[in-house]
Amino acid sequence: MDSAYNLVTNIRICIPSATEFVYGNLNLVYYSHLPAMIIGLLLALFVYRNSKELPAKALVALSLMYSLWIVANLASWISSSSLIIMFAWSILAIFDVSFYALTLYFVYVFLRGEEAPAYVKIVTSLLLLPIIVLTPTTFNLNGFDTRYCTALDNSFGGYLFIPKLIIVSWLIIFLVYKFWIVARRERRRILLLGFGSVAFLFSLFATGYIADTFERFDIEIYGLFGMAVFMAFLAYLIVQFKAFNIKLAAAQVLVIGLIIIIASELFFIRNPINIALVLISLLLALIFGWALVQSIKREIKSREHIEKLAGELAVSRDEILVANDKLKVLDRQKTEFVSIASHQLRAPLTAIKGYSSMLLEGSFGALTDKTKEAVERIQESSERLVNTIEDFLNITRIELGKMKYELVDFDLKKLLDEVTEELNSSIEAKGLVLKKEVASGHYLYHGDSGKIRQVLINLIDNAVKYTSAGSIKVSLTKVDTAYRVTVADTGVGLTPEAKQHLFEKFTRAGDGTGTNITGTGLGLYVAKQIVEAHGGKIWADSTGPNRGSTFGVELPLKTN
Repeated sequence: MDSAYNLVTNIRICIPSATEFVYGNLNLVYYSHLPAMIIGLLLALFVYRNSKELPAKALVALSLMYSLWIVANLASWISSSSLIIMFAWSILAIFDVSFYALTLYFVYVFLRGEEAPAYVKIVTSLLLLPIIVLTPTTFNLNGFDTRYCTALDNSFGGYLFIPKLIIVSWLIIFLVYKFWIVARRERRRILLLGFGSVAFLFSLFATGYIADTFERFDIEIYGLFGMAVFMAFLAYLIVQFKAFNIKLAAAQVLVIGLIIIIASELFFIRNPINIALVLISLLLALIFGWALVQSIKREIKSREHIEKLAGELAVSRDEILVANDKLKVLDRQKTEFVSIASHQLRAPLTAIKGYSSMLLEGSFGALTDKTKEAVERIQESSERLVNTIEDFLNITRIELGKMKYELVDFDLKKLLDEVTEELNSSIEAKGLVLKKEVASGHYLYHGDSGKIRQVLINLIDNAVKYTSAGSIKVSLTKVDTAYRVTVADTGVGLTPEAKQHLFEKFTRAGDGTGTNITGTGLGLYVAKQIVEAHGGKIWADSTGPNRGSTFGVELPLKTN
Protein backbone atom coordinates (compact mmCIF):
# COMPACT_ATOMS: atom_id res chain seq x y z
CA MET A 1 0.00 0.00 0.00
CA ASP A 2 1.24 3.49 -0.80
CA SER A 3 2.65 5.25 2.26
CA ALA A 4 0.23 8.08 1.67
CA TYR A 5 -2.57 5.73 2.76
CA ASN A 6 -0.90 4.17 5.80
CA LEU A 7 -2.30 4.66 9.27
CA VAL A 8 -0.55 7.46 11.05
CA THR A 9 1.91 6.24 13.68
CA ASN A 10 3.90 9.43 14.04
CA ILE A 11 3.37 13.12 13.42
CA ARG A 12 3.58 14.19 9.81
CA ILE A 13 3.49 17.74 8.58
CA CYS A 14 1.70 17.95 5.30
CA ILE A 15 1.25 20.82 2.89
CA PRO A 16 -2.02 20.03 1.16
CA SER A 17 -2.03 20.45 -2.56
CA ALA A 18 -5.75 19.84 -2.94
CA THR A 19 -6.96 22.24 -0.30
CA GLU A 20 -6.61 25.36 -2.37
CA PHE A 21 -10.15 26.17 -1.35
CA VAL A 22 -9.07 26.52 2.26
CA TYR A 23 -6.17 28.82 1.56
CA GLY A 24 -8.12 30.79 -1.00
CA ASN A 25 -11.13 31.17 1.32
CA LEU A 26 -9.59 30.86 4.75
CA ASN A 27 -11.63 33.83 5.96
CA LEU A 28 -14.87 31.99 5.17
CA VAL A 29 -13.71 28.95 7.16
CA TYR A 30 -13.11 31.05 10.27
CA TYR A 31 -16.21 33.15 9.77
CA SER A 32 -18.46 30.12 9.32
CA HIS A 33 -17.11 28.41 12.44
CA LEU A 34 -16.19 30.91 15.13
CA PRO A 35 -19.06 33.46 15.22
CA ALA A 36 -21.72 30.72 15.26
CA MET A 37 -19.90 28.99 18.11
CA ILE A 38 -19.40 32.23 20.07
CA ILE A 39 -22.99 33.45 19.86
CA GLY A 40 -24.32 29.96 20.61
CA LEU A 41 -22.22 29.70 23.76
CA LEU A 42 -22.92 33.30 24.72
CA LEU A 43 -26.67 32.87 24.51
CA ALA A 44 -26.68 29.44 26.20
CA LEU A 45 -24.50 30.55 29.11
CA PHE A 46 -26.50 33.71 29.61
CA VAL A 47 -29.75 31.73 29.61
CA TYR A 48 -28.31 29.31 32.16
CA ARG A 49 -27.12 32.18 34.34
CA ASN A 50 -30.65 33.59 34.49
CA SER A 51 -32.56 30.31 34.59
CA LYS A 52 -31.56 26.97 36.08
CA GLU A 53 -34.58 25.20 34.69
CA LEU A 54 -34.29 22.04 32.58
CA PRO A 55 -34.70 23.74 29.14
CA ALA A 56 -31.83 26.10 30.01
CA LYS A 57 -29.59 23.15 30.96
CA ALA A 58 -30.53 21.36 27.74
CA LEU A 59 -29.61 24.45 25.72
CA VAL A 60 -26.21 24.67 27.43
CA ALA A 61 -25.53 20.99 26.72
CA LEU A 62 -26.52 21.48 23.06
CA SER A 63 -24.30 24.57 22.67
CA LEU A 64 -21.29 22.90 24.32
CA MET A 65 -21.61 19.80 22.14
CA TYR A 66 -21.96 21.95 19.03
CA SER A 67 -18.91 23.97 20.09
CA LEU A 68 -16.85 20.78 20.50
CA TRP A 69 -17.92 19.74 17.03
CA ILE A 70 -16.97 23.21 15.69
CA VAL A 71 -13.50 23.02 17.25
CA ALA A 72 -12.88 19.50 15.89
CA ASN A 73 -14.20 20.43 12.46
CA LEU A 74 -12.14 23.63 12.35
CA ALA A 75 -9.01 21.68 13.32
CA SER A 76 -9.61 19.26 10.48
CA TRP A 77 -9.70 22.22 8.06
CA ILE A 78 -6.75 24.32 9.18
CA SER A 79 -4.29 21.92 10.84
CA SER A 80 -1.29 20.52 8.96
CA SER A 81 -0.51 17.92 11.65
CA SER A 82 -1.60 14.44 10.66
CA LEU A 83 -2.23 13.39 14.26
CA ILE A 84 -4.44 16.40 14.97
CA ILE A 85 -6.39 15.87 11.77
CA MET A 86 -6.84 12.15 12.48
CA PHE A 87 -7.95 12.79 16.04
CA ALA A 88 -10.35 15.57 14.99
CA TRP A 89 -11.87 13.40 12.27
CA SER A 90 -12.24 10.44 14.59
CA ILE A 91 -14.30 12.26 17.21
CA LEU A 92 -16.33 14.36 14.77
CA ALA A 93 -18.82 11.53 14.36
CA ILE A 94 -19.61 11.39 18.09
CA PHE A 95 -20.02 15.15 18.42
CA ASP A 96 -21.97 15.31 15.15
CA VAL A 97 -24.78 12.90 16.01
CA SER A 98 -24.75 13.94 19.68
CA PHE A 99 -25.80 17.54 19.03
CA TYR A 100 -28.54 16.24 16.69
CA ALA A 101 -29.84 14.16 19.60
CA LEU A 102 -29.45 17.07 22.03
CA THR A 103 -31.40 19.35 19.68
CA LEU A 104 -34.28 16.87 19.75
CA TYR A 105 -34.00 16.64 23.54
CA PHE A 106 -33.98 20.45 23.91
CA VAL A 107 -37.12 20.86 21.79
CA TYR A 108 -38.87 18.19 23.85
CA VAL A 109 -38.12 19.75 27.25
CA PHE A 110 -38.68 23.31 25.98
CA LEU A 111 -42.19 22.58 24.68
CA ARG A 112 -43.18 20.12 27.41
CA GLY A 113 -41.67 22.06 30.33
CA GLU A 114 -40.54 18.77 31.88
CA GLU A 115 -38.15 15.88 31.37
CA ALA A 116 -38.36 14.09 28.02
CA PRO A 117 -40.02 10.65 28.06
CA ALA A 118 -37.82 7.62 28.73
CA TYR A 119 -38.34 6.24 25.21
CA VAL A 120 -36.75 9.39 23.73
CA LYS A 121 -33.58 8.82 25.73
CA ILE A 122 -33.53 5.08 25.01
CA VAL A 123 -33.94 5.45 21.24
CA THR A 124 -31.36 8.25 20.92
CA SER A 125 -28.92 6.25 23.08
CA LEU A 126 -29.33 3.23 20.81
CA LEU A 127 -28.64 5.45 17.78
CA LEU A 128 -25.47 6.82 19.42
CA LEU A 129 -24.14 3.52 20.78
CA PRO A 130 -22.77 2.08 17.48
CA ILE A 131 -21.04 5.39 16.74
CA ILE A 132 -19.36 5.53 20.15
CA VAL A 133 -18.26 1.88 19.91
CA LEU A 134 -16.98 1.99 16.31
CA THR A 135 -15.36 5.45 16.32
CA PRO A 136 -11.93 4.26 17.64
CA THR A 137 -11.79 1.39 15.11
CA THR A 138 -10.83 1.12 11.45
CA PHE A 139 -14.54 0.99 10.61
CA ASN A 140 -14.34 4.75 11.06
CA LEU A 141 -10.87 5.81 9.79
CA ASN A 142 -8.40 3.47 8.13
CA GLY A 143 -5.60 5.75 7.01
CA PHE A 144 -4.26 9.19 6.16
CA ASP A 145 -3.59 10.67 2.75
CA THR A 146 -0.52 12.91 3.01
CA ARG A 147 -0.89 14.09 -0.56
CA TYR A 148 -4.26 15.72 0.20
CA CYS A 149 -3.74 16.15 3.95
CA THR A 150 -6.98 14.35 4.77
CA ALA A 151 -8.01 11.33 6.80
CA LEU A 152 -9.43 8.37 4.95
CA ASP A 153 -12.79 7.25 6.24
CA ASN A 154 -14.43 3.90 5.75
CA SER A 155 -18.04 3.10 4.90
CA PHE A 156 -18.84 4.08 8.50
CA GLY A 157 -19.26 7.68 7.34
CA GLY A 158 -22.33 6.79 5.33
CA TYR A 159 -23.97 5.20 8.37
CA LEU A 160 -23.91 8.57 10.19
CA PHE A 161 -26.64 9.92 7.92
CA ILE A 162 -29.08 7.22 9.09
CA PRO A 163 -29.40 8.32 12.76
CA LYS A 164 -29.31 11.98 11.74
CA LEU A 165 -32.14 11.45 9.24
CA ILE A 166 -34.13 9.54 11.89
CA ILE A 167 -33.67 12.36 14.41
CA VAL A 168 -34.63 15.13 11.94
CA SER A 169 -37.74 13.19 10.86
CA TRP A 170 -38.63 12.48 14.48
CA LEU A 171 -38.25 16.17 15.33
CA ILE A 172 -40.54 17.24 12.48
CA ILE A 173 -43.22 14.70 13.46
CA PHE A 174 -43.11 15.82 17.12
CA LEU A 175 -43.39 19.49 16.17
CA VAL A 176 -46.33 18.84 13.83
CA TYR A 177 -48.07 16.83 16.57
CA LYS A 178 -47.56 19.57 19.18
CA PHE A 179 -48.69 22.23 16.71
CA TRP A 180 -51.89 20.26 16.09
CA ILE A 181 -52.89 19.66 19.72
CA VAL A 182 -52.00 22.95 21.41
CA ALA A 183 -54.19 26.04 21.68
CA ARG A 184 -54.07 28.50 18.80
CA ARG A 185 -52.20 31.14 20.84
CA GLU A 186 -49.33 28.65 21.44
CA ARG A 187 -48.89 27.67 17.80
CA ARG A 188 -46.73 30.64 16.83
CA ARG A 189 -44.18 29.73 19.52
CA ILE A 190 -43.99 26.15 18.25
CA LEU A 191 -43.73 27.34 14.65
CA LEU A 192 -40.77 29.60 15.44
CA LEU A 193 -38.89 27.01 17.48
CA GLY A 194 -39.65 24.31 14.93
CA PHE A 195 -38.52 26.33 11.94
CA GLY A 196 -35.29 27.37 13.68
CA SER A 197 -34.34 23.89 14.92
CA VAL A 198 -35.27 22.07 11.70
CA ALA A 199 -33.48 24.67 9.57
CA PHE A 200 -30.39 24.24 11.78
CA LEU A 201 -30.25 20.44 11.55
CA PHE A 202 -31.42 20.19 7.96
CA SER A 203 -28.82 22.69 6.71
CA LEU A 204 -26.06 20.64 8.34
CA PHE A 205 -27.54 17.37 7.12
CA ALA A 206 -28.05 18.57 3.53
CA THR A 207 -24.63 20.20 3.11
CA GLY A 208 -22.91 17.22 4.77
CA TYR A 209 -24.69 14.74 2.52
CA ILE A 210 -23.85 16.73 -0.64
CA ALA A 211 -20.23 17.13 0.45
CA ASP A 212 -19.85 13.40 1.16
CA THR A 213 -21.64 12.29 -2.01
CA PHE A 214 -19.83 14.60 -4.45
CA GLU A 215 -16.61 14.95 -2.42
CA ARG A 216 -17.03 18.73 -2.33
CA PHE A 217 -16.25 19.21 1.35
CA ASP A 218 -16.11 22.99 0.98
CA ILE A 219 -19.94 22.95 0.69
CA GLU A 220 -20.17 21.63 4.25
CA ILE A 221 -18.96 24.99 5.56
CA TYR A 222 -22.18 26.73 4.51
CA GLY A 223 -24.28 24.41 6.67
CA LEU A 224 -22.74 25.89 9.80
CA PHE A 225 -24.67 29.12 9.29
CA GLY A 226 -27.78 27.16 10.33
CA MET A 227 -26.70 27.54 13.97
CA ALA A 228 -26.93 31.33 13.65
CA VAL A 229 -30.45 30.93 12.24
CA PHE A 230 -31.42 28.67 15.14
CA MET A 231 -30.06 31.12 17.69
CA ALA A 232 -31.84 34.01 15.98
CA PHE A 233 -35.20 32.23 16.24
CA LEU A 234 -34.43 31.25 19.82
CA ALA A 235 -33.51 34.83 20.64
CA TYR A 236 -36.81 36.03 19.20
CA LEU A 237 -38.63 33.50 21.37
CA ILE A 238 -36.80 34.81 24.44
CA VAL A 239 -37.67 38.43 23.72
CA GLN A 240 -41.17 38.03 22.30
CA PHE A 241 -42.51 35.16 24.40
CA LYS A 242 -40.34 35.65 27.51
CA ALA A 243 -38.89 32.17 27.24
CA PHE A 244 -36.73 31.19 30.22
CA ASN A 245 -38.24 34.20 32.08
CA ILE A 246 -35.51 36.49 30.70
CA LYS A 247 -36.34 40.14 30.04
CA LEU A 248 -34.18 43.12 29.13
CA ALA A 249 -30.75 41.53 29.58
CA ALA A 250 -31.57 38.91 26.92
CA ALA A 251 -32.15 41.60 24.32
CA GLN A 252 -28.93 43.35 25.31
CA VAL A 253 -26.91 40.15 24.97
CA LEU A 254 -28.50 39.39 21.62
CA VAL A 255 -27.68 42.84 20.29
CA ILE A 256 -24.10 42.53 21.54
CA GLY A 257 -23.79 39.09 19.93
CA LEU A 258 -25.10 40.44 16.63
CA ILE A 259 -22.63 43.31 16.72
CA ILE A 260 -19.76 40.90 17.47
CA ILE A 261 -20.68 38.73 14.49
CA ILE A 262 -20.87 41.68 12.11
CA ALA A 263 -17.73 43.35 13.48
CA SER A 264 -15.78 40.09 13.22
CA GLU A 265 -16.06 40.30 9.44
CA LEU A 266 -13.69 43.26 9.49
CA PHE A 267 -10.85 40.91 10.52
CA PHE A 268 -11.33 38.69 7.47
CA ILE A 269 -12.34 40.83 4.50
CA ARG A 270 -9.95 43.01 2.51
CA ASN A 271 -12.16 44.34 -0.29
CA PRO A 272 -12.93 48.08 0.31
CA ILE A 273 -16.50 47.72 -0.95
CA ASN A 274 -17.15 44.80 1.41
CA ILE A 275 -15.61 46.75 4.29
CA ALA A 276 -17.97 49.64 3.55
CA LEU A 277 -20.97 47.30 3.45
CA VAL A 278 -19.95 45.71 6.74
CA LEU A 279 -19.56 49.14 8.38
CA ILE A 280 -23.03 50.14 7.15
CA SER A 281 -24.45 46.84 8.49
CA LEU A 282 -22.70 47.45 11.79
CA LEU A 283 -24.13 50.97 12.02
CA LEU A 284 -27.65 49.70 11.26
CA ALA A 285 -27.24 46.93 13.85
CA LEU A 286 -26.22 49.52 16.46
CA ILE A 287 -29.17 51.78 15.64
CA PHE A 288 -31.82 49.06 15.50
CA GLY A 289 -30.28 47.26 18.45
CA TRP A 290 -30.44 50.41 20.55
CA ALA A 291 -34.04 50.97 19.44
CA LEU A 292 -34.94 47.37 20.35
CA VAL A 293 -33.42 47.67 23.82
CA GLN A 294 -35.18 50.98 24.44
CA SER A 295 -38.47 49.53 23.25
CA ILE A 296 -38.14 46.57 25.60
CA LYS A 297 -37.22 48.93 28.44
CA ARG A 298 -40.45 50.83 27.85
CA GLU A 299 -42.42 47.61 27.62
CA ILE A 300 -40.94 46.29 30.88
CA LYS A 301 -41.55 49.61 32.60
CA SER A 302 -45.18 49.60 31.41
CA ARG A 303 -45.64 45.99 32.46
CA GLU A 304 -44.17 46.65 35.90
CA HIS A 305 -46.47 49.66 36.23
CA ILE A 306 -49.44 47.52 35.24
CA GLU A 307 -48.40 44.84 37.74
CA LYS A 308 -48.15 47.50 40.44
CA LEU A 309 -51.60 48.80 39.55
CA ALA A 310 -52.89 45.23 39.50
CA GLY A 311 -51.55 44.75 43.02
CA GLU A 312 -53.20 47.95 44.16
CA LEU A 313 -56.37 46.92 42.36
CA ALA A 314 -56.33 43.60 44.19
CA VAL A 315 -56.33 45.51 47.47
CA SER A 316 -59.00 47.85 46.17
CA ARG A 317 -61.00 44.86 44.96
CA ASP A 318 -61.03 43.44 48.49
CA GLU A 319 -62.20 46.79 49.80
CA ILE A 320 -64.87 46.93 47.09
CA LEU A 321 -66.07 43.45 48.01
CA VAL A 322 -66.37 44.47 51.65
CA ALA A 323 -68.21 47.65 50.67
CA ASN A 324 -70.43 45.64 48.33
CA ASP A 325 -71.35 43.27 51.15
CA LYS A 326 -72.25 46.25 53.29
CA LEU A 327 -74.36 47.70 50.48
CA LYS A 328 -76.20 44.40 50.13
CA VAL A 329 -76.98 44.47 53.85
CA LEU A 330 -78.16 48.07 53.61
CA ASP A 331 -80.25 47.27 50.52
CA ARG A 332 -81.89 44.38 52.32
CA GLN A 333 -82.58 46.60 55.34
CA LYS A 334 -84.05 49.23 53.00
CA THR A 335 -86.29 46.61 51.41
CA GLU A 336 -87.45 45.37 54.78
CA PHE A 337 -88.11 48.94 55.91
CA VAL A 338 -90.19 49.65 52.78
CA SER A 339 -92.12 46.45 53.44
CA ILE A 340 -92.87 47.40 57.06
CA ALA A 341 -93.75 50.99 56.13
CA SER A 342 -96.04 49.82 53.32
CA HIS A 343 -97.86 47.45 55.63
CA GLN A 344 -98.30 50.21 58.21
CA LEU A 345 -99.65 52.62 55.57
CA ARG A 346 -102.03 50.14 53.99
CA ALA A 347 -104.20 49.74 57.13
CA PRO A 348 -105.23 53.42 57.51
CA LEU A 349 -105.63 53.80 53.74
CA THR A 350 -107.95 50.81 53.66
CA ALA A 351 -109.99 52.45 56.41
CA ILE A 352 -110.10 55.76 54.48
CA LYS A 353 -111.19 53.94 51.35
CA GLY A 354 -113.84 51.98 53.23
CA TYR A 355 -115.33 54.99 55.00
CA SER A 356 -115.35 57.06 51.79
CA SER A 357 -117.28 54.26 50.09
CA MET A 358 -119.80 54.22 52.95
CA LEU A 359 -120.19 57.99 52.70
CA LEU A 360 -120.85 57.78 48.97
CA GLU A 361 -123.37 54.99 49.52
CA GLY A 362 -125.29 57.19 52.01
CA SER A 363 -124.59 55.05 55.07
CA PHE A 364 -124.18 58.24 57.13
CA GLY A 365 -126.85 60.27 55.41
CA ALA A 366 -127.21 62.20 52.18
CA LEU A 367 -124.30 64.30 50.94
CA THR A 368 -124.36 67.58 49.14
CA ASP A 369 -122.97 67.67 45.65
CA LYS A 370 -119.79 69.45 46.73
CA THR A 371 -119.25 67.05 49.61
CA LYS A 372 -119.87 64.09 47.36
CA GLU A 373 -117.32 65.40 44.84
CA ALA A 374 -114.73 65.83 47.58
CA VAL A 375 -115.34 62.33 48.94
CA GLU A 376 -115.01 60.89 45.41
CA ARG A 377 -111.62 62.55 45.09
CA ILE A 378 -110.63 61.14 48.47
CA GLN A 379 -111.65 57.68 47.32
CA GLU A 380 -109.78 58.00 44.03
CA SER A 381 -106.63 59.21 45.79
CA SER A 382 -106.82 56.47 48.38
CA GLU A 383 -107.33 53.91 45.62
CA ARG A 384 -104.16 55.12 43.85
CA LEU A 385 -102.25 55.05 47.13
CA VAL A 386 -103.44 51.53 47.87
CA ASN A 387 -102.28 50.39 44.41
CA THR A 388 -98.93 52.16 44.88
CA ILE A 389 -98.41 50.55 48.26
CA GLU A 390 -99.33 47.16 46.80
CA ASP A 391 -96.68 47.67 44.12
CA PHE A 392 -94.09 48.50 46.78
CA LEU A 393 -95.09 45.44 48.78
CA ASN A 394 -94.76 43.25 45.71
CA ILE A 395 -91.32 44.70 44.99
CA THR A 396 -90.14 43.93 48.52
CA ARG A 397 -91.55 40.40 48.31
CA ILE A 398 -89.78 39.82 44.99
CA GLU A 399 -86.44 41.18 46.20
CA LEU A 400 -86.63 39.24 49.47
CA GLY A 401 -87.72 36.10 47.67
CA LYS A 402 -90.97 35.99 49.62
CA MET A 403 -93.44 36.35 46.77
CA LYS A 404 -95.91 33.48 47.17
CA TYR A 405 -98.09 32.07 44.43
CA GLU A 406 -101.30 30.15 45.11
CA LEU A 407 -101.83 28.08 41.99
CA VAL A 408 -105.39 27.05 41.18
CA ASP A 409 -107.47 26.37 38.08
CA PHE A 410 -109.54 29.38 37.01
CA ASP A 411 -111.28 30.77 33.94
CA LEU A 412 -109.00 33.38 32.36
CA LYS A 413 -111.87 34.75 30.21
CA LYS A 414 -114.05 35.28 33.27
CA LEU A 415 -111.17 37.00 35.08
CA LEU A 416 -110.64 39.34 32.11
CA ASP A 417 -114.38 40.17 32.05
CA GLU A 418 -114.26 41.09 35.74
CA VAL A 419 -111.21 43.32 35.32
CA THR A 420 -112.58 45.18 32.27
CA GLU A 421 -115.94 45.71 33.98
CA GLU A 422 -114.19 47.05 37.06
CA LEU A 423 -112.06 49.50 35.05
CA ASN A 424 -114.67 50.46 32.48
CA SER A 425 -116.02 53.35 34.59
CA SER A 426 -112.58 55.01 34.86
CA ILE A 427 -112.03 54.44 31.12
CA GLU A 428 -115.33 56.07 30.21
CA ALA A 429 -114.68 58.89 32.68
CA LYS A 430 -111.60 59.78 30.65
CA GLY A 431 -113.60 59.79 27.42
CA LEU A 432 -112.08 56.62 26.03
CA VAL A 433 -113.79 53.68 24.37
CA LEU A 434 -113.13 50.16 25.69
CA LYS A 435 -113.17 47.42 23.07
CA LYS A 436 -112.91 43.75 23.95
CA GLU A 437 -112.31 40.80 21.64
CA VAL A 438 -112.29 37.23 22.94
CA ALA A 439 -111.92 34.32 20.55
CA SER A 440 -114.34 31.47 21.09
CA GLY A 441 -113.21 28.57 23.22
CA HIS A 442 -112.43 27.58 26.78
CA TYR A 443 -109.76 29.43 28.77
CA LEU A 444 -109.10 27.31 31.80
CA TYR A 445 -105.74 28.27 33.27
CA HIS A 446 -103.67 26.97 36.18
CA GLY A 447 -102.01 29.81 38.06
CA ASP A 448 -102.40 32.47 40.74
CA SER A 449 -105.63 34.25 39.78
CA GLY A 450 -104.94 37.16 42.14
CA LYS A 451 -101.49 37.82 40.64
CA ILE A 452 -102.72 37.45 37.04
CA ARG A 453 -105.57 39.83 37.89
CA GLN A 454 -102.99 42.37 39.03
CA VAL A 455 -101.09 41.95 35.75
CA LEU A 456 -104.24 42.63 33.70
CA ILE A 457 -105.12 45.65 35.83
CA ASN A 458 -101.59 47.06 35.47
CA LEU A 459 -101.61 46.69 31.67
CA ILE A 460 -105.06 48.23 31.16
CA ASP A 461 -104.45 50.96 33.74
CA ASN A 462 -101.12 51.75 32.05
CA ALA A 463 -102.91 52.11 28.68
CA VAL A 464 -105.48 54.45 30.22
CA LYS A 465 -102.78 56.66 31.76
CA TYR A 466 -100.95 57.16 28.49
CA THR A 467 -103.99 57.64 26.24
CA SER A 468 -105.66 61.06 26.05
CA ALA A 469 -108.17 60.22 23.34
CA GLY A 470 -109.24 57.24 21.33
CA SER A 471 -109.72 53.70 22.52
CA ILE A 472 -108.36 50.78 24.55
CA LYS A 473 -108.65 47.39 22.89
CA VAL A 474 -108.30 44.22 25.01
CA SER A 475 -107.98 40.86 23.21
CA LEU A 476 -107.80 37.27 24.42
CA THR A 477 -106.94 34.33 22.18
CA LYS A 478 -105.22 30.98 22.18
CA VAL A 479 -101.94 30.62 20.24
CA ASP A 480 -100.19 27.25 20.01
CA THR A 481 -99.74 26.13 23.64
CA ALA A 482 -100.38 29.48 25.35
CA TYR A 483 -103.07 32.04 26.08
CA ARG A 484 -102.32 35.51 24.72
CA VAL A 485 -103.71 38.74 26.15
CA THR A 486 -103.02 42.00 24.34
CA VAL A 487 -103.87 45.57 25.34
CA ALA A 488 -103.64 48.09 22.49
CA ASP A 489 -104.12 51.83 22.90
CA THR A 490 -104.06 54.97 20.77
CA GLY A 491 -101.88 56.89 23.20
CA VAL A 492 -98.43 58.48 23.26
CA GLY A 493 -96.61 55.45 21.86
CA LEU A 494 -93.04 54.39 22.56
CA THR A 495 -89.63 55.37 21.31
CA PRO A 496 -87.03 52.63 20.64
CA GLU A 497 -85.06 53.87 23.65
CA ALA A 498 -88.10 53.67 25.92
CA LYS A 499 -88.85 50.08 24.86
CA GLN A 500 -85.39 48.95 26.00
CA HIS A 501 -86.00 49.96 29.63
CA LEU A 502 -89.78 49.73 29.83
CA PHE A 503 -89.97 46.78 32.23
CA GLU A 504 -87.31 48.03 34.63
CA LYS A 505 -88.02 49.47 38.06
CA PHE A 506 -89.11 53.13 38.24
CA THR A 507 -89.32 53.41 34.44
CA ARG A 508 -92.16 55.26 32.74
CA ALA A 509 -93.02 55.43 29.08
CA GLY A 510 -93.80 59.15 28.97
CA ASP A 511 -92.50 60.89 25.86
CA GLY A 512 -92.66 64.46 27.03
CA THR A 513 -95.90 65.26 25.20
CA GLY A 514 -97.39 66.81 28.28
CA THR A 515 -99.69 63.93 29.15
CA ASN A 516 -100.60 64.13 32.84
CA ILE A 517 -99.38 60.79 34.15
CA THR A 518 -99.22 59.63 37.73
CA GLY A 519 -97.56 56.47 39.01
CA THR A 520 -94.35 55.03 40.38
CA GLY A 521 -93.08 53.20 37.33
CA LEU A 522 -93.32 49.88 39.18
CA GLY A 523 -96.43 48.37 37.63
CA LEU A 524 -94.86 46.94 34.49
CA TYR A 525 -91.85 45.67 36.44
CA VAL A 526 -94.13 43.80 38.85
CA ALA A 527 -96.20 42.49 35.94
CA LYS A 528 -93.06 41.15 34.25
CA GLN A 529 -91.93 39.35 37.41
CA ILE A 530 -95.34 37.75 37.88
CA VAL A 531 -95.67 36.65 34.25
CA GLU A 532 -92.16 35.16 34.18
CA ALA A 533 -92.84 33.37 37.48
CA HIS A 534 -95.71 31.65 35.65
CA GLY A 535 -93.33 30.66 32.84
CA GLY A 536 -94.78 33.21 30.44
CA LYS A 537 -93.47 36.26 28.64
CA ILE A 538 -94.47 39.91 28.35
CA TRP A 539 -93.58 42.47 25.72
CA ALA A 540 -94.41 45.89 24.33
CA ASP A 541 -94.51 47.21 20.79
CA SER A 542 -95.11 50.54 19.11
CA THR A 543 -94.63 52.05 15.67
CA GLY A 544 -93.39 55.29 17.20
CA PRO A 545 -94.35 58.33 19.30
CA ASN A 546 -98.05 59.33 19.19
CA ARG A 547 -98.93 56.11 17.35
CA GLY A 548 -100.15 54.06 20.26
CA SER A 549 -98.72 51.02 22.00
CA THR A 550 -99.52 47.34 22.27
CA PHE A 551 -98.67 45.31 25.36
CA GLY A 552 -98.84 41.54 25.21
CA VAL A 553 -98.72 38.64 27.66
CA GLU A 554 -98.46 34.95 26.87
CA LEU A 555 -99.24 32.40 29.59
CA PRO A 556 -98.31 28.79 28.82
CA LEU A 557 -101.01 26.17 29.15
CA LYS A 558 -100.84 23.61 31.91
CA THR A 559 -99.12 20.40 30.77
CA ASN A 560 -99.77 17.02 32.32
